[in-house]
Amino acid sequence: MKLAELQKHFIDHLFERNSDAGLHSIIAPTYYGKTDELLGIYKNSTQHGLKAILVDIFPVCECLVGEAFFGQLTKRYILQYPSSCFDLGEYGNQFPQFLSENSETLCLETVPYLWDVAQFELHWHQALNQSTEEGVEKDAEEGVVVVQPIGELQMVDDNKQSDIQLHPPPVLRFFESEYPVLDIWLSNKKNTTDKAAIEADIGADIDITKGGVFVLIWRDLSFNLRMEKVSDAQMAWVSAIKNNRSFGEMLEQFQHSFEELLLWSIQNGLTIGFSVRSNNPC
Repeated sequence: MKLAELQKHFIDHLFERNSDAGLHSIIAPTYYGKTDELLGIYKNSTQHGLKAILVDIFPVCECLVGEAFFGQLTKRYILQYPSSCFDLGEYGNQFPQFLSENSETLCLETVPYLWDVAQFELHWHQALNQSTEEGVEKDAEEGVVVVQPIGELQMVDDNKQSDIQLHPPPVLRFFESEYPVLDIWLSNKKNTTDKAAIEADIGADIDITKGGVFVLIWRDLSFNLRMEKVSDAQMAWVSAIKNNRSFGEMLEQFQHSFEELLLWSIQNGLTIGFSVRSNNPC
C-alpha cells in the first residue's frame, strides 16, 4: 500500500468514513492492544481535541443546549467538517452555517436563536484573534493612502474637507440579529467582564420577541476588544466609514446628526484616522 493511500485510510478512520478494512490489513495487533483499540486512541484523541476547540469558541451555545446535547452537535459537525487547515484557530468557521442548515434534523426548534448566538460567538472569536497590523504606510504617489491621526482633522483646509475619508479600526465586525443575542450571550457567558455594558437588562427575564439588535465588535486604540449595541444610525455611520464614503457624502447622508455621530465614533475608537482622497491631495 502506498503512503498516500495509507494516509487516506487513516483520515477516513479518524472521521468514521467507509470501512477500516484497509487499515486492518496492514496494522496487526500488538502487546499494547488490538487493532481497533490502537486506532481508537487516535480517533478519540482527534475528535476530543476538535470538540474542545468548539467548546472554547462557542461556550454560550453549549450553555444554552446543555453539555450532552452540545456534544452530539459537535460530534456531527466534526464528522461533516473535519479540520482541513493547519491553523486550528480557524476551525469552527462553518459551525453557525451547520446549525442553520440542519436546524430541523438537529431538533433546534426550541432554540431558534442558537444560530445567531453561534454567529456572534464566531465574530467575537475571530475579532479576538485578528491581527491589528495595518502594514507600512507609503506615500500617496505610490498608490497607497497615508492615514493621518484623527487629532489632525481640524487642520485640513476648508476647501478639502469634503474629500476627507475617515478610517475605521483594523479589527471591526458587524453583527445583526432579529433576536436580543447580546443580552442572551452576556447573561449566559461565564466570567465575562462585559456585563456592565447592558447591566440594566441582565436581571430581568429575556424576551426573545422584544426585537432585534445591531452590535459592533472592534479593537480600540488601546487594543481593547470591545462590543456595543448600537442604533440604526450608528450602524449606518460605521458602515459608511467602512465603505470609504467621503465627508461630503456622509454629510449629505446624515445631515443633522453628522457632528453627533462623528464625535461618538471618535470617542469610542471607531474612527482612528483620516486621509484626503488622492484626487485632491492634502
